[in-house]
Amino acid sequence: MIKKKNNGFTLVETLVAIVLGVISITAVFYSYQYFNNSYKGVMDKAAISNSARVALTLITRDLRNAGYKDVNYTRDAWTRIIEAKNNYPNNSPGDMLGIYYNTSPNDRVRIWYYMKQYKNNNAFYLTRALVENPVTAGKIIYEDEIIVPYVTDFQVVLKDQNGNELMPVCYYCGPEELKYGTTDQGRDNQFKVHTAEIYLTIRSPNEIYKKDRKIEILNHNVTTGRNIVFNDRYHHETFFTSVHTRNISKVR
Repeated sequence: MIKKKNNGFTLVETLVAIVLGVISITAVFYSYQYFNNSYKGVMDKAAISNSARVALTLITRDLRNAGYKDVNYTRDAWTRIIEAKNNYPNNSPGDMLGIYYNTSPNDRVRIWYYMKQYKNNNAFYLTRALVENPVTAGKIIYEDEIIVPYVTDFQVVLKDQNGNELMPVCYYCGPEELKYGTTDQGRDNQFKVHTAEIYLTIRSPNEIYKKDRKIEILNHNVTTGRNIVFNDRYHHETFFTSVHTRNISKVR
């Protein structure tokens, strides 16, 4: 009588195969998670750099136009050229940059950059508000336009030709600005602005780190510098530009 050979797996072999399969699947899963998170982190950082480049290019263009007055413009007297306000609006964590210039012999624009809070969200974005002919018709062109999402801080430093910070620089100065001088000084300082320094700190849209990290932001150590310290799991990066306000000295 010939005995048939049993080619099946024993219980021990089956259990070993199951364990090895589970280990392999777990390794693949965690590898996928690791590379997926790394990819998201790289993409978030790339998005931050792209947003900053677009925003600073736009701000630079407006700053270079600041104070430009068309020789044929006669609609109203020039009283506001450029200004900066701290913690605007309503105790915002960032500054406000105001820019004024002609776009044609008949038109003048007012542009404000400042941080605004998302609805029902603790995050902020940088907005650009543009009004055409603010003294006369007051036509709103842009309002609440999102220039950069997820902004941590926006700091503006205006300096004279010797590199000294000018403060205040404003036509209607609020309590924050009047800590550094009078309204008359603020109005006169508009015409002394030679250089505008912009610091823009942006955070990643998604959490990148597994644990909270201490974040400290000190973008400039001058009169109006702010030292911001907090903990979170986002990646934060600061971008900087320095712009010569070439038209302002020609206004008077």
